[in-house]
Amino acid sequence: MSSLSYLNDDCFAVDFAGSQTKCYRAQPSSLIVCLALLLGLLLPHSVFAEATTSKLSTLGYVEDVMLLPEQIHLQAKLDTGAGMSSLHAANIQYTTRADETWLRFTTTDSQRSTPVVLERRLQRYAKILKRSDETSDENASHSRRPVVEVDICLAGIRTTISVNLIDRAEFAYPMLLGRSDLKKIGVIVDPAKKQLQEADCQQSGGK
Repeated sequence: MSSLSYLNDDCFAVDFAGSQTKCYRAQPSSLIVCLALLLGLLLPHSVFAEATTSKLSTLGYVEDVMLLPEQIHLQAKLDTGAGMSSLHAANIQYTTRADETWLRFTTTDSQRSTPVVLERRLQRYAKILKRSDETSDENASHSRRPVVEVDICLAGIRTTISVNLIDRAEFAYPMLLGRSDLKKIGVIVDPAKKQLQEADCQQSGGK
């Protein structure tokens, strides 16, 4: 516990959590410095937390996302309970280019009537807790999913994220953004609202 005490007409002291008391001459400049230090120690941490939080963007639990550079429009569920992001992918095919593994797959676009073909380089495989409807290797509790990088535009912010690929045709939204990417982008999710921002990086300039 820190304290500020008066010693005499020429000197006052600040005790920082029981450490050695230091005498400050009672001059205006010293008094200002000492009071500032004491105020910083006594202010609640919530004040600083609130200041940090105010810099983050608030989004709904569902937002429009654009995949770049193909400009594919889709809706994503912002799920803080999921660790990793996921993208709907069907008809996944593996090819080799210059000793690298590439994936060719189809996904959906909310503004197109037919599936869109994408190609991305395989980054790695992720071990994901298996969904109840996944039938591959019924004795396993986790599924092995390919992971690729995609550029996205979310709420005017352009960034690159890693997504695991899985058929999400039975889900309400073709994309899921997990907490690791939500933290990277710097957003707060309001579970009572949705579609608070537009996925328009060209208009805002992006980041």
